[in-house]
Amino acid sequence: MFRRSLILACALSLLASCVPPEEGNDRIKRYDPEQNIMGVIQERGVMRIGVPSDYPPFAIVEGATVEGFVVELGTLAAEALGVEPQFIPAPNRLLLDLVYVDPEEPGAPTDADLVFPMIPITEELVKQWTFTDPYWVGHRRQLEEPGDGDAIDNFPSYDVELLKIAYRNPHLKIASEQHSTEGYGAAVRTGAATFATIVSQVFNEADAEGDWTRFYNEWLAEYFADPAPEDVPIMSVEDAAALYPEALD
Repeated sequence: MFRRSLILACALSLLASCVPPEEGNDRIKRYDPEQNIMGVIQERGVMRIGVPSDYPPFAIVEGATVEGFVVELGTLAAEALGVEPQFIPAPNRLLLDLVYVDPEEPGAPTDADLVFPMIPITEELVKQWTFTDPYWVGHRRQLEEPGDGDAIDNFPSYDVELLKIAYRNPHLKIASEQHSTEGYGAAVRTGAATFATIVSQVFNEADAEGDWTRFYNEWLAEYFADPAPEDVPIMSVEDAAALYPEALD
């Protein structure tokens, strides 16, 4: 239910914007704040990460406590730049606005550096926002009563929506066959393609090193009737967008 594809095409271009690493922290690349958003984040010392306040258990917001599946992934993204994560809970419908930059004001600040909108990637969206590769590949499924096997709803919904219901009704499980496919990626400041590549690499490493599965088991597995997936589906942002071509709208 996850995608990660390693994108290495930008590796050489990254070197041009790097400055020597800080002493004692030689595993983390340092970037020039005058050259890219990664340097700005490192100079600030904090990565501002928007998470949905209305999509548990992807993000669970209880007072000042913010935790959940995408919070874990966001923390890994901040660690990759050697900074602290600062989580900004917001209604899902507002998250993309936190990283949008008007093309006529390319230097304008944004409210967040990285956001995790629960909105499937489409060709239309990628023309306006800059997405990472998907960290979640969703499907249409149904809710069932454990041990019963009967779906409680005749109309399948995507698992990101069903998870909200199952979170509040733990006796229900997401089950049945998988229908259709959607890719959910994080979004970065508009136009920050290199930053999106870095975050995609973080997701890829989380998959390869078992972190994605660990996060899945901790935050999501209990709401599914199926065991945790052994092989995580791979999907690029281009693949995800192609599932929903603009011509269909």
